[in-house]
Amino acid sequence: MKFPAYAWVAACLVAVQASIGAAQEADPTPSELRLKRMRRIAERVQVTVQINEQMKQISLVDTSLLRFSDPTRELHDATVWAWGTDGRPACLLTVELYGDSSHFELISLTDVKVAATAGDRKWNPQSAGLTMQRMSDWPKPVKETPLRLAQMKELLGKLSAHEIRVNGKRFELRLLAKPIHRYSAPTEQVLDGAIFVFANGTNPELLAVIEACGEGIDSGTWRIGFARSGAAELHVVLDEHEFFHAPLDRGTRPNDPYWIFEDRSLAKE
Repeated sequence: MKFPAYAWVAACLVAVQASIGAAQEADPTPSELRLKRMRRIAERVQVTVQINEQMKQISLVDTSLLRFSDPTRELHDATVWAWGTDGRPACLLTVELYGDSSHFELISLTDVKVAATAGDRKWNPQSAGLTMQRMSDWPKPVKETPLRLAQMKELLGKLSAHEIRVNGKRFELRLLAKPIHRYSAPTEQVLDGAIFVFANGTNPELLAVIEACGEGIDSGTWRIGFARSGAAELHVVLDEHEFFHAPLDRGTRPNDPYWIFEDRSLAKE
């Protein structure tokens, strides 16, 4: 029995496509392998937060919030992960790959008790990671969600930020164009919220959390808070006045709301 020529061509094309698909599946790129490695690290971290006076485990947000690198510091690849799928995340984890070594940052974004277990390490901050300040003189949040995001960016654009490193050098930080996370929590009167990054290149050094809050958007007001995502001395200026300051952190500890550490066991395959 003979098959038409077009049937043989179609069969060959299907075979070639299947072969290509199998090769692609079998041979992930180095970038894909690093992302999978960083995800596995994040999945090893267990986070609990105080809810109704009890410590309860919360879930990892499915995808990383940000991926970045910093060639000036030999930082080859890095990601930011979050825990807490309802409302503002309770904490973030930064996974940074430096060749043969890996560094990690745990960052609290809450004013209630939060804790984490990362491999053999335990994080138990004893102070609030974020203090929100109401901006009563800022214009009220607009009603339309897309326009409200533009309003957030416009309001944060009024701020300037810089860091001073341990060697005394000053570096201006830039506000990344898009938030790394957006959320709402109506039961807590958070109508709309977002986490923005002030970065050196794409490397986050300062997190800016901005929220429209109130019983309804018609009566809503803005509030803002900051959290360090680097150990450098940090400054935020608004209308030529210092609005936020965090001193140089020469050695973070596991009871601090920002903790940077290295742990080979956590990073092992």
